[in-house]
Amino acid sequence: MNKFTVAALGFGLGVAGLAQAQSQLSLYNVITKGAFDTTSDVEGKVVAYSIGSSGATYAQKLSGSKSTDINVAIQTALPSGNPINMQYGSMYAPSNPNNRIINFNQSGGALKTSPAFDFNTVFNGITTESTAYSGYSATGSKTWDSAQNTETLKVTSLRSGGVAVFSLSASDLNHANESLALNLNGFNPTAIIINVNASNFSGNSTDYWSLNQFQSLASKVLWNFYNAGAVALNSAWYGSVLAPSASLSSQGVITGSVGVSTFSTQQEVHLAPWTGVPEASTVTALGFVALGAGLTLARRRSVLV
Repeated sequence: MNKFTVAALGFGLGVAGLAQAQSQLSLYNVITKGAFDTTSDVEGKVVAYSIGSSGATYAQKLSGSKSTDINVAIQTALPSGNPINMQYGSMYAPSNPNNRIINFNQSGGALKTSPAFDFNTVFNGITTESTAYSGYSATGSKTWDSAQNTETLKVTSLRSGGVAVFSLSASDLNHANESLALNLNGFNPTAIIINVNASNFSGNSTDYWSLNQFQSLASKVLWNFYNAGAVALNSAWYGSVLAPSASLSSQGVITGSVGVSTFSTQQEVHLAPWTGVPEASTVTALGFVALGAGLTLARRRSVLV
């Protein structure tokens, strides 16, 4: 096995993995290409450029993890701050220069500084996915009922693979005192992608997104804020949030995965991995992103070996 094979197997999808690509949002609970600052709990895995000084608990619901599994990966050195709690598994960071306290609650958990984690594949992956999904044509309709203050999303057909797609604007989500209803219309989609065209989005303080209907479908729903620079969620949110260029703030619990530029919250992020599977064209793009990262890593290693 040569260096290139090791790199592809260890850190990317590799050529052989193109047909089996997974969404990054099915693998990780929180992904931030920049800073992630939380004072609460994240139930699943985290990949972030940096974390803040606040104390938090990570990998809270990953009881099936091995102690050696990297459940949190941070690209930059750990800053000084309050203790970090790792419920399950281990953490990767290049260094801990301030000797920040990390409580590993699973026997064998530890701070790992090698081998290097492949951040580029993860970070580039969420951008590639968001761009690809934004090009999907809508397979459903939207209807505003001013008398009932209700926006209804109705599935009228499905893409290949059983995916339902809706296209919304910020105003579609921000009618005063609105409710958002989902009419599956007899369909059983494998995933529901809601593309939101908004340079900035601030969710109302109403609870339209916390309807029981969306709660039960959280693992199927993906909110793709593909061109947003800032997203503020002001109450509980159900479904994964993909906004690779946005600064995300949340005042309510998020049930689903998060893939953004930066993320600040004092609320929990619950584990509900997105179940969507990228289509063939997206898989190809994701594969080349991973392959490029793997080859780059292999070249770096070949210099060191």
